[in-house]
Amino acid sequence: MRQSGLRMAAWVVVGVLPATVGLAAEATTSDPGADASLAEARRLAGDLTGTIRELLIRELKEGRFEGALRACSETAQQVTAAWRERTGAKGRRVSLRLRNPENAPDAYERAVLEELDRLNTAGRLPEEHYRVVEGAEGPVLRYLKPMVANQLCLKCHGPVEGLAPEIRSQLAERYPEDRATGYAVGDLRGAVSVVVNVTR
Repeated sequence: MRQSGLRMAAWVVVGVLPATVGLAAEATTSDPGADASLAEARRLAGDLTGTIRELLIRELKEGRFEGALRACSETAQQVTAAWRERTGAKGRRVSLRLRNPENAPDAYERAVLEELDRLNTAGRLPEEHYRVVEGAEGPVLRYLKPMVANQLCLKCHGPVEGLAPEIRSQLAERYPEDRATGYAVGDLRGAVSVVVNVTR
């Protein structure tokens, strides 16, 4: 089942995430520090997503499929690094089905992505996930914004047999262990993950 359009602000999972990693959405209604961190995480995730999307669309509009592949899997890493430098934020894209190993999720992100994938299959994908957890230097807000495959994504991430020959060739050469194909419109591609300090 594909995404039904039903959206939820946050979701709670019992027995899925490690004991030290759970969902605490209630903190965003009773904790001013968490409220401010959530607003900042949303802003940062939107900024990073928009920057990468513009880069990709520019390449595809020009018909540069190889450039689009490079933009999505390689140039996006440079853009993300520049974004981190500019904003001072901790953030990146993560996925369960990798093309670029730099997008490998940590244990927290993996657990959340697995649950997001289950929810998406059930037609109940939320717009976002967030939770305040204890970090090495104090509380942080972990925020993930799901990325769902659309028709544009399938140019490089659709079924292999439907990809342009130049894309298949580049994937075979650059990413012989690529796992990021075979998607359909509506599938969960991954998420933008942001970590923001919570000020008490």
